[in-house]
Amino acid sequence: SITTIYNGCNVDFIQGDTEPVFTHKINDLKKRYSAVLGTYAYVTKRKGLQQVLDVLVELKDFAFVIIGEGPELQNLKNFCVRKNLLDRVLFVPYQRKPYCYLDFIDVFMMTSYSEGFGLSMVEAALLNKAIVCSDIPSFNEIFDKDEAAFFTLNDRVSLTQAILKAHENKIIMGSKACKKALDKFTA
Repeated sequence: SITTIYNGCNVDFIQGDTEPVFTHKINDLKKRYSAVLGTYAYVTKRKGLQQVLDVLVELKDFAFVIIGEGPELQNLKNFCVRKNLLDRVLFVPYQRKPYCYLDFIDVFMMTSYSEGFGLSMVEAALLNKAIVCSDIPSFNEIFDKDEAAFFTLNDRVSLTQAILKAHENKIIMGSKACKKALDKFTA
């Protein structure tokens, strides 16, 4: 008999643990676009963030906030310059408590090609955020199809549909994901 004991976390969410300059910029995006997607990560190719930028070209009424630093960051910035996305993509440097910015976004993006455990995804769930995530085994262990919007890696249509589904059902999906996180993934 085997029992899986998952990682767990608590979110020490305190409003004001954010930099006003960045919250102002995110709020400006919220005024100009119907939805703000967001993520935080150590920015590498494995995190799959390029996929979001690829579909953002077509999703004209969406913006994207990326919090973090890493070796892939400059490539993402260069892509945004080439595709004229800099007005819709906000790059925020490393933040000690990045989950404090979740209050300002509509949908949390977890687009990894591989991941041991989606800790930031659980943090987003604990704050009632709708989640879009890649359809990989470790994410399927955490959430069911009604708790997060899954997409097929490197499939623009699948990712676009997942984003639209999560945005359209953000309250219900965020609530279901939060319940699951509270039941199974707290410290």
